[in-house]
Amino acid sequence: TTEQSLSQLGFLLPRIKELCLNSSSISSFREFGISLKHLKILRLENSNVFDLDGIGVLQGLRELYLGFNCIENLTPLALHDNLVKFDIQSNNIGDMNQIDQLGTCFLLKELVLR
Repeated sequence: TTEQSLSQLGFLLPRIKELCLNSSSISSFREFGISLKHLKILRLENSNVFDLDGIGVLQGLRELYLGFNCIENLTPLALHDNLVKFDIQSNNIGDMNQIDQLGTCFLLKELVLR
């Protein structure tokens, strides 16, 4: 996937609600641009994700699957109001204080850490 094709995706499919890009290469959530307003479920497992900077552009996300990446910092997810399910298994979360950042995701009901 390229940055340009991802940012155009919302314009091409304006009502898309679920997107599976497992085993791709996403360098930044900013690649998604601001056009995926209806996206509810995003799967980016095993996709070389190193950080969550820019995740704020996807405010409507209810489910986020980021297992098997290289994420260390969960701070950008703080106050992500709609998140209900979050899978972060097999990442580089070594500091349990990072999990505290999710305390502001008030709707979060399921967290996968394994």
